[in-house]
Amino acid sequence: MPKNLAMLILVPLAAQLATLPLVVLYFNLVSPVSILANVLTVHLVALTMLFGGIGLFAGIINLSLADFINMGTGFLTDLFIWLVKLCASLPGAAWYIPAPPLWVIGLYYVLLVGLVELSGSQGLQEKLREYINRAKEPRNRYLALSGFALLVLLVLLVLLVLWCLWPVNQGLRVHFIDVGQGDSILIISPAGKKIMVDTGGWKEELVTGKGVGRQVVVPYLHRLGINKLDALILSHPHEDHVGGARAVIDAMPVDLLIVSPYGLEPETMGDKGYDQLLRDMEQMGLDIRAAKAGDILKVEPNITLEFLAPSELLIGSRSDANNNSLVFKLNYQERNILFTGDIETEAEEKLILQEQIENIDVLKVPHHAVDIFTRTFFKL
Repeated sequence: MPKNLAMLILVPLAAQLATLPLVVLYFNLVSPVSILANVLTVHLVALTMLFGGIGLFAGIINLSLADFINMGTGFLTDLFIWLVKLCASLPGAAWYIPAPPLWVIGLYYVLLVGLVELSGSQGLQEKLREYINRAKEPRNRYLALSGFALLVLLVLLVLLVLWCLWPVNQGLRVHFIDVGQGDSILIISPAGKKIMVDTGGWKEELVTGKGVGRQVVVPYLHRLGINKLDALILSHPHEDHVGGARAVIDAMPVDLLIVSPYGLEPETMGDKGYDQLLRDMEQMGLDIRAAKAGDILKVEPNITLEFLAPSELLIGSRSDANNNSLVFKLNYQERNILFTGDIETEAEEKLILQEQIENIDVLKVPHHAVDIFTRTFFKL
């Protein structure tokens, strides 16, 4: 290819190869479109800096002249931003992967430096050039293709062996994410199904969309290399449990949204902004289901979520929104985890009287009137 085009590709490629492990370590991000974005925008950066400098000096002489030049600079800046956003909107423009261990980063740099030194060898370059010239001959083409196919097969075989030997956590994992007041829980099944229960939320986050969702929950998911949720469960329409939901659905696709029936009707209102959040989710095409007692979500053959409440809406209590939280039991290999949202005394007493919560191994305690539940579970 032409030398100028080759340099446009090689310079960002070199920078990306050199910084890739550190970017993944700190940001868990890999962007395959960065080279394309660089090819499209690098000349715009140079022009923008040139026009900016000319406008700066022109302003010393005449402000009107500087304004005229800065209009061109503004156009170049807008074009630059538009091209970058266009590249970022392409499918697969950003991949979030788990942070690698430090020994992998060290091994990467050793191999990278070794590969660069090896490829810079004059003898190797001559042999490679000779091999390519021979491969162009009709009688050697089949042999060259066979050799290349064998090399690819060998690389795939090595990757397969490494993948088989890589340690895999086959158990159920439950992450309780620190979001301050409120809840955000991530469930990861042995087969890799991801279910999030609540998203935390700071003051006015339901309205502004800015807060713990962007600053804590989404980075936490990206840190684990999670790019998609199989289900998002919102226990009840209080901001400290659902405020971060907008940031989550903006950051990654969600297959299923499960909500409490409380807050879906005009007479049962959630916190300000909750109704708009549901409308926005519906417009995005999310599959939204209201769960109630008796519903069962089968995650895997040996993992089920059994919803225990609400069986019918509790109205007239101290906090109807809390008392109508989704309560469900996660069963995995005869072990049970109980998720309780923020239910209060009335809903707790009802669950205990119905004798639906025996043999619980892990209890997510609701934040109000915990005495009833803790006394009951200590007896189990």
